[in-house]
Amino acid sequence: MKPSYVPKSISSLLQDLENIDDIDDKLEFLDFHLHQHELEMKWVEVAKDLFPQCMLLLMDAVETLREEIAKVKATKSSASGEQEIGRLEKKQRMNSNTTESAKGTKRLRADYRPKPLTDPTGKNNRRCWTSELHNHFVRSVEILGGPEVATPSEIKILMEAEGLSTDQVKSHLQRYRLQSRRASQPSENPVKSPQGHSNRVDL
Repeated sequence: MKPSYVPKSISSLLQDLENIDDIDDKLEFLDFHLHQHELEMKWVEVAKDLFPQCMLLLMDAVETLREEIAKVKATKSSASGEQEIGRLEKKQRMNSNTTESAKGTKRLRADYRPKPLTDPTGKNNRRCWTSELHNHFVRSVEILGGPEVATPSEIKILMEAEGLSTDQVKSHLQRYRLQSRRASQPSENPVKSPQGHSNRVDL
């Protein structure tokens, strides 16, 4: 909706302009009043010899309004440029994070050399997890987003451990999730860990 035209001095118009926050609204305001001033200047031009001062004042007002329009357009262009730069930077950061994640996966696969499981099963056909295999399991879970996000099939693919089934990974993941949840909860009577350490992880 266009503003109604109320004749004002150029200084009053500029004061009203300062109270407008939206750039597009500012441009609409300035364009409207510029058009009104240009129309009035055409009417005065017919009798400019009789009203020379009036003609000069209108010319100054038109020039001032045009300068203000140029300033507002420059501000709009700068703001749009900053938004585009911010969007590109965000996209670059996302691409960088994706690249780093992929590099981390490659490093993990390069560092770890899966070995046949010398002691594959225990009682009730449960897998006996060595410390090396468990540590590789933990690294794979973290790369996939944590124990609550990672799935057994994704972990198995990432680990590339010979002789390891999806069901065994699933069972180990369930126990690992329980252990992680318990570790995150404060305990009133912490249990002291034994002095000896085994090279197997009981999960």
